[in-house]
Amino acid sequence: GQLLAYLPEIKKRLAKREVRRGRGGVILLPAPSLTAANILDPHKTIGVEARHRGISNQQARDQAWGEIRDWLQMMGRDQTEFDDLL
Repeated sequence: GQLLAYLPEIKKRLAKREVRRGRGGVILLPAPSLTAANILDPHKTIGVEARHRGISNQQARDQAWGEIRDWLQMMGRDQTEFDDLL
């Protein structure tokens, strides 16, 4: 997953590299980490998304539920699988 996340930047770096005979390169990716900045309040996040879409918070929640249930159905899974989590 980390490699996929950095792939666009890696591709840019590789495209810009100098080709020197016998000299390769190593790209070290930073260690993945989660900080307090990565943890968001779900109510505030829904509010921001709802405002961005120009809909109410309840409409945003309903749309999210619908998308989750549609995905579960498409994958042949129980549509109530995440009800306890959400």
